[in-house]
Amino acid sequence: ETQQALPVEAYESNRVGGSLIIVDPATNRTSGALLVNERSPS
Repeated sequence: ETQQALPVEAYESNRVGGSLIIVDPATNRTSGALLVNERSPS
């Protein structure tokens, strides 16, 4: 759950802004990872 939109970019053009790690707030353990293929218009 996020409180606001996440600023992301396509992984192909920006490796830092195009990848995310999902953390479970109850356990503080990694529960997933994402690579952004493309950004959709907002």
